[in-house]
Amino acid sequence: MLSAVWGLSFIEIHSFLFFAFSVVIIVWFVNLYNFMDGIDGLAATEAVFVSAVAGSILLLNGFDEMAYVCFALCFAVLGFLMLNWPPAKIFMGDVGSGFLGYVFGIMMLVTHSQHQLSIPIWCILLSVFIV
Repeated sequence: MLSAVWGLSFIEIHSFLFFAFSVVIIVWFVNLYNFMDGIDGLAATEAVFVSAVAGSILLLNGFDEMAYVCFALCFAVLGFLMLNWPPAKIFMGDVGSGFLGYVFGIMMLVTHSQHQLSIPIWCILLSVFIV
């Protein structure tokens, strides 16, 4: 839950607030990746980095299923990145970038709810887009 964020361990978060937080996070990630897709290779490079590091952390901690999902996403985007590297021949468009944002939002919430990766770790991994 949200109580895993630093300094908020004393707050009990109800399911409605967590649902609202989840919707905000997912919409935020979808818009984030959509905005960054316009720059050659930026969204794809960030997706490769985040999914590879998250997959490595999950694999080292014994969470194989979600690690394989992260690695599959990493290699799929890596194949796309060859055509998206400057000068870009193709872009993801709204569907591709929206999908990446949605998948990262869902992965963050699923790994957090299953006590695999906390929200602060995802914030560190996605810090390039947060800034």
